[in-house]
Amino acid sequence: MAAIEEPTNVGLGESAHAKMKVLVEDEYFDKMVDAYKFAIAYAALKLGSDAPDVVGFHQNVFGVATLDADRSLYEALRATVSPSEGSVYKYAEKLADWGIHEISRLASDGEFSVLSMLTGVVPE
Repeated sequence: MAAIEEPTNVGLGESAHAKMKVLVEDEYFDKMVDAYKFAIAYAALKLGSDAPDVVGFHQNVFGVATLDADRSLYEALRATVSPSEGSVYKYAEKLADWGIHEISRLASDGEFSVLSMLTGVVPE
């Protein structure tokens, strides 16, 4: 079986990229890379291995060396990627795209908090 070639860059759909910028501008995250990583983690917890495809134009956002210098993200996701998905980082893009859209929706509704995202309980 041939090794799966991993990309050197990861990205998002155009809509998610715009929403990620707003999340940083609105100070939900310090940096876009933090929002991207959090979105991957959140989506992985919520969706498991059922991440939908990225919608809209796909653009590169980060080099893999910037996003995952120690490969801990790769190792954490590797076990959840089905053989049909292939690349771990391509799967991470799907998770990030869905996660950014969901985090943005929660922020717009005034319901963004780590506690509510993980438990479903909205703080009063």
